[in-house]
Amino acid sequence: MPVEGSDELKQTNEIGMFIPVIDTLADIADKTITGDALLTQRKLAHYLVEDRQAHYVFTAKDNQPTVAQDISPGL
Repeated sequence: MPVEGSDELKQTNEIGMFIPVIDTLADIADKTITGDALLTQRKLAHYLVEDRQAHYVFTAKDNQPTVAQDISPGL
């Protein structure tokens, strides 16, 4: 995807592009945003819930043992 902006922004990865891309969406309040395991980041979850009043579903893998342990009783 072509990226406008600074060289730093152009060289970022999927995690760094998440917020700028979601910011292009006008109204995501009460919408559910999904993401793969790479996007399972506290900062991104906080942004969606607190800043944009959206919901999220992120994938959790066993390579994040704390997350996997926290959610495993519910599965």
